[in-house]
Order: sequence, then C-alpha cells, then structure tokens
Amino acid sequence: MKAKKFISIICGMFLTALVICAQTPLTPADFVCRISPSENDSVYKMLKDAEADFSSRKRSEEVSVIKNFLSGEGNMGIVVRDAAGKKYVLSVGTAGLSSFTRFDICFASETSSALKDLKLSALDSQNNFLLVELPETYAGKALSLTNVLPTVGQRVVVPNFTSNRLEVQPAMVTDVRSNNFLHSAKDALAGSPVLLSDMSSGSSYTLLGMNRPSKSDSDSIYAEFVYPTLSDFVKNWRNVMLDDVDLPLNLFLSMVTSPSSNSDRIAARFVSTKLLTDSGVDIYLSKVNDSYSFKSNFRANPHAGLAYVTASCIKKIFGNSSSFSIDSMYIYENTAKVAFSDGEKTIQSAWVRENGLWKISELEGLESFIKKKRSGGSDWFGDDYFGDPYILNIKGSFLVPTETDTKGFDVAAMLNAQFFGIGLFYQQEKLVMELSSGPEERNAYTFGAIYRVQAPFDLWRFIIIPYVEGRLGITNIHELFDDKSSRLYFGVDYGLDLCFSINTTFAPYVSISGNSVSYNDRERSNNVSLTAGLRLFGFMEDWVW
Repeated sequence: MKAKKFISIICGMFLTALVICAQTPLTPADFVCRISPSENDSVYKMLKDAEADFSSRKRSEEVSVIKNFLSGEGNMGIVVRDAAGKKYVLSVGTAGLSSFTRFDICFASETSSALKDLKLSALDSQNNFLLVELPETYAGKALSLTNVLPTVGQRVVVPNFTSNRLEVQPAMVTDVRSNNFLHSAKDALAGSPVLLSDMSSGSSYTLLGMNRPSKSDSDSIYAEFVYPTLSDFVKNWRNVMLDDVDLPLNLFLSMVTSPSSNSDRIAARFVSTKLLTDSGVDIYLSKVNDSYSFKSNFRANPHAGLAYVTASCIKKIFGNSSSFSIDSMYIYENTAKVAFSDGEKTIQSAWVRENGLWKISELEGLESFIKKKRSGGSDWFGDDYFGDPYILNIKGSFLVPTETDTKGFDVAAMLNAQFFGIGLFYQQEKLVMELSSGPEERNAYTFGAIYRVQAPFDLWRFIIIPYVEGRLGITNIHELFDDKSSRLYFGVDYGLDLCFSINTTFAPYVSISGNSVSYNDRERSNNVSLTAGLRLFGFMEDWVW
C-alpha cells in the first residue's frame, strides 16, 4: 500500500514537471516594441511637404534635418495592461515623438509585421508618458506594473530594441533616489523598460521603471520608478485624452500678447499643420536669421521649429498688446472664424480641429512676414533684405575711351561682403604720356588694388547693384627705375551691376560704368567700361526663390 502511494506521488510530481516544462517561458521579446510616427499622421505629412518645398529651393540642410527626424524619430515601447485587462503601448513622450498623434508599432517578437496607424490615446505632458491603446484583436502578452520599490543590488533586465534587433541586458540597481534609480546596464535607450523577474505574475516579468534621458546631460540615462505616476495615469487615461471642447481663445490671446519669450513656445501649440503646410517654410526662411533660436529649434525638432517661428510672427501681428479681445466668433462643426479687436484694429482668423485640438489655420496679416521672391517685389533694406550674398566677384571689361580712339581692357577679382568689396585688378590701355623725350603714345600696364562701396537690392531673382570703386596701382612697373613711363595710378569707377541669380552658387551679371583715371597727376584718362562677370558662392542662409 505504501509502495502504491509512493508511486502515485512520484507520478504526480513527474506530470507536474512535464506541464511546467511544456509551458514556454515568456521573454522580454513578448512585451517590447518600437513606436514610430505613422505616415498618415498630419505632422508627418506636413513635414514631407516641407521637405519637398525646401528641396525645390535648394535648402539641403533643412531637407537633411527633416529626413533624419522622420527616419530616426521613435522610441521603445512596452505593452502593459490595466486592472481591467485593457492593453496599451506605453512609451516615453520625448519632445519629438510628442509632436505626433498617430503611430505604427512593430513588436520585437514579430518584426516582419506591425500594427499601423494607431491613434494616440493619452499624453501625460507633466510626467512625459505616451499611451496608445491596442486594438481588441491584439492577442499578445502584456505586463502588469509592480509596486515593489527598487533596492540597491536588485537584479533587473533592460531590453534594447533597435533596427529589428533585440538585445537584453541583465543588470543591477546601483542607486535609488526619491522617484528614480540608476542601474548597471550600458547603452540603455530612452524609453526602454526596466523589468523585474516575477514568476508569480503570470508573465514572468513586471514593469519596474522606464529609462529616460537626463535633462542636465544628454548622454546620461536614468530610470524612473513608474508605479506611483503611471498606475494613476493608466487608470484615469480616458480623463486625460487629447481634446479641446471649447476654442482656447483666451489662453491663445494671453500667449500672443505676452512679452515673455517663453510664451512663443506655448503659442506654438496653437499653430495648425494646415498653416505650416501653407506658409511654414516661407515664414521660416524669411525669419531664420532674425534669431539663432529659430534655426536651433528647427534642427532639434523641425515641426516644433516651424511652429515656433510662426508663433513669433503671430505675436508680432498682435504687437504684445493686452487690449485685444474676442470681437466675434462663428463655429461650424470642426472649423471656426474668429475676429480679434483692440478697439482700433481688427484681426480676422480661421481655426480648425486637428486630432481633437483647436488650432489656428489662417491669420490676417501673416502674409506680410512671408518673402515674395517668387512673385516679385523689392525687399530693399527691410527685414527681408538679402542684398548681394555672393562672396567672389570676377569680371572682365572692355574699355571704350571717351577722349581718344585708343581702346583697352580690364580684368578684376574681388571678395564681397554685402556693402563692401576688396580685390585686385589688371588694366591695359593706350594713352599719350609725357616722357623725357617728349609726348609719346605708350601702352599702360597697371596692377593694383580695388576698394568698392555698393548698395545692392533685390528684385525677384535679379540683384541691382549701384557702386563706386576706388583703384590704386602702379603702371608699367617694368620701367620703374628708368624714369620713363612708370606711374602711380589712381582711378575712380562709378557704375551699375545687373546680376541674375541662377542659384546660391552661381550668378552671371553685366555692368556699365564710367571711369576717371590719373597717372601721377600728369596724364588723365576717361572711358566707359562694358563688363561681363560672375558672382560665386552665396553665403546667406535665408536665400529664397
């Protein structure tokens, strides 16, 4: 009897072991994914339009910034579930990723397939979390959160998922602070989870924390203990969905009429992708040199950069006047017309709902901040002035004398700096010189230096450049020591260049000028120069066609 009982126990233990062994243990690949912007996202589409616009204007730097942003923007995500069993992808809402509201999700366990065009469920801007609800048909595994506080020496697992490759690093908690901790995993990515082994959870792991980039050191990563903030966020996510029930006009007015520079960034939240698609590139190119922050913001995040510079122009239209108020408002479904007034001036605007948020799509007066180079109009010396952006100026001239029948030529090369230029010239002409043997017609070969003052202005793709040049040189230096025809040369040229800008590198031009020359104050020559030349290597970064 005892033998039968012993055999039954052994068999039971064996069968239990078989069941346990038959269960495939879960791995981080079952929960880890990568979240990236969807091509159907309105911001994504706007940036692709901007990329094409910049490309047509030969703005290679801006094109590269947008391409890198769209191809590289994305974070790791982790599949979690709430108390009711609902499944979400959780990620860290970095500045770039938070610009988008529709996402594609690729799972580490199934890199060949992805869920496309999922809508952002909630954005916790205070704690910097993104939450995307997975469809009911998603049958994959999900993690639960753990309320176990991290402790020094605790063993954790840190997965990194990039380029369809998953790397799982075992690590150890090395330091615990108030709401975050450090661990020993090297090269942890922002947004990657920190997992705690927990065989009792039913999923082999629980989520202990999320890695975040350090605000003080861009190369440093720390992990945040997520339970206190995230559990409440997941539980109440429907109450923090992105949605504006009413037009946020009072907040908009307070931001665009505030003298604070930080209000530009807040006001940028009200700029629609429609407005940026229609005018964002033009506004950026017309104002990029006004402030270093415009370009630096664009490089960090092209969407935020375009919205930021547009918001700064909107603020200029309102002129930081706190006397503006809402004059009239008409709402029709997802569009609205709003007029603002300060008693003397009325500004009309149009608004549109984008992904549940009210944003401005048109504003009266904004077009005055946009360069009109493609449609004509002189910029002269206003905010949009670009003048003569070319560094090198080379030219050849045919000299037509106004007093004798002798002719000559002139070649020169100059370095330009907008209103000024310096360079070298070589000139040859015939004239009657007073020599020791008497008057004699001689060739005058002159080498010298040029100093130019000019006042360029643009008209469409033409640059009109009135100028005055002073020239100082030595004539017939080969006879300097035999006191014959060597002379000190001084000349003044005054003329007009007409330049056509083919692109930012190359611009041919023609010119006509009047020249007055003195040779040692003994001989004088007056002629007209007919010139053809090239301007090369434009340097101004706000060049617009």
